Amino acid sequence: MPSPALADIVGDFGLLHDAYHKGTLISDRPGAELAKKLIGDGQDIFRFRRLFLLLDALLRNRVARLAGRDDGRRHVVVFGGNNVGKSTIINILAGRRVASVSPEGGHTRHAEAFVRGAADKTTLFGRNPYAFRRLAPYTGDGLAQAPLDRYGISPLASDVLPDNVVLWDTPDCDAVGSDSYLVAVIEAVAAADVLVYVTSGEKYSVEHLVEWFLLLHETGIDMLECLNRTATRDHARVIESQRTRFLPKAAAALGVAVPDPRVVGLKFMVEGEEEDLWDPRLHPEADKLRREVLALLEQRDRPAALERTLDFVRRHVDAILEPARMETAAIAGWASEVDDAVRLFATVYEQEYLTSDKTIDPISRLNVQILELLNPDIPGLQQALTALSWAARWPAKITIKAIGHIYQKVTGAQKSGKDAPKELVAYTDAHTAVLTRLSAAIEDARAEPRHHPFWDALDAAWRDEFDALNDRFVKLVADHMAETDRAIVATAAQIIEHLRSRPTLLKALQSARVAATVGGIAVSFTLPHAGTFAYNLLEESVLGPVMAVCVDTATQGAIAAFVKKCEADLIARLKEDAAANALTLYGEAVNRIAQVAKMRAGTLGLDPAVLRRLPEELRELAGRTETLPARIA
Repeated sequence: MPSPALADIVGDFGLLHDAYHKGTLISDRPGAELAKKLIGDGQDIFRFRRLFLLLDALLRNRVARLAGRDDGRRHVVVFGGNNVGKSTIINILAGRRVASVSPEGGHTRHAEAFVRGAADKTTLFGRNPYAFRRLAPYTGDGLAQAPLDRYGISPLASDVLPDNVVLWDTPDCDAVGSDSYLVAVIEAVAAADVLVYVTSGEKYSVEHLVEWFLLLHETGIDMLECLNRTATRDHARVIESQRTRFLPKAAAALGVAVPDPRVVGLKFMVEGEEEDLWDPRLHPEADKLRREVLALLEQRDRPAALERTLDFVRRHVDAILEPARMETAAIAGWASEVDDAVRLFATVYEQEYLTSDKTIDPISRLNVQILELLNPDIPGLQQALTALSWAARWPAKITIKAIGHIYQKVTGAQKSGKDAPKELVAYTDAHTAVLTRLSAAIEDARAEPRHHPFWDALDAAWRDEFDALNDRFVKLVADHMAETDRAIVATAAQIIEHLRSRPTLLKALQSARVAATVGGIAVSFTLPHAGTFAYNLLEESVLGPVMAVCVDTATQGAIAAFVKKCEADLIARLKEDAAANALTLYGEAVNRIAQVAKMRAGTLGLDPAVLRRLPEELRELAGRTETLPARIA
């Protein structure tokens, strides 16, 4: 029984398979927009599909069997291109006609196992529960008419092969329509102990087939090349040309080692001579082919085979995880941009409205509110308070709307210190900074030659949501400015209440002669003992001088500290409100935009944890292979 570690790997590959199939990356007819964006053109998609299906099948059909208990079966798989005589090679190996042959291309469309005696899936694969999971055995008559997700099991009555040998006939891998039975080819190939690659003088240099041969050679499966349908006089030339020209060139392009395959050339048969190929006296090359295959089966080093195949899977797993990683990176990248934008909003608001080396706007407004509580009859005070109220500070013409392109900075009116209140300016600048940043993030991502279609769908959803987002911003800022007024009033009341514990000081403050003027937030004060006007903060222009003559030094320090704490608490609350408002404004809306974009883009929807786990699981499994017996025949 395979290990629990392998069960986890197979399970994660199953999740990956389902996600990729849904996204058309590995379906029978790949090529949808998602696949093109994540992988490339038609050949890139085919190569990706082939590699993914091969890794998946190797883990289930080969690694699981080699890592589990040996069931004694030995699988010989015949593989090759269209019309090279694969089914004929099956008959040669069996020593009799067992496979149907035809000069017609694409005649074989199902994998078919030939095995001694009555057999089923358990007979073929023993205790391996993962074998041939992508296909189901076909129990009816006429395999050629069966659905393509079926494989056949047929009796093998052979006098020249051991009882434990299973022969597999496979569909070709290069005929028109062969994409539709690629799964059958790969499931059978990945079950092989020995792979017989059949080629011919016409096919040995075909790029697509050479690429197949090199890829399968890298899997660690023992391979034997069979040169068929080629005149005997041409065997040496074809073999030499393959070894010195085509294999090195293709291997360099793929970045793999150049193989030196064992090659057996067969007599060129003509129609009616098939049975000659089964008689070693008439055709010794056929007998040589059988002996070479059986010799490879006998020298089977199970731990070494497992190590080679696991190494192949580990070297290629990152390539098949890349599309899912692109999607995860895109979605996580957008979430990160949103988080940064929320922080940016609060930062801009704080820097423009709550930080100053001169006068901090909410503190000036707090001072005026304290004056109103001290003495509502101060000349000009009510006019100043009215001018500072949020309603009066909200010019009717100031709205946020898109002008021209979405990524341009937006505002519906020219801002100036004279026309627009500082808090509104700060909020508008913060909102503009967020829109600019998020819009630029989308544009930069879409400018990449290969990018996830999530970004394109996000761009459209972002545009659709833009006006509504601005409308919510206007309402939110109006509500927030009203809340700011309430916070300032509450803070002023808190300070006055504290001063009530010092009635002498409170009375002195209430008797101060103050003149308030409407001109921004500046307010002038006249004190009985100073006789001059001052344009500074309350504690410096009113509270400080009055305390100097009304209370002792310790009390002055305590009151000043309390006022400073109230001011600091007010600033902290406004900062927290800004951060909360940003999250309210952008968090929900932008998450909704992201969900819309994912639905439009047709995302894979794979749990990112799978992408983190798989490479680590493979490393752990590779580290356990030394626990197998050193050699099992």
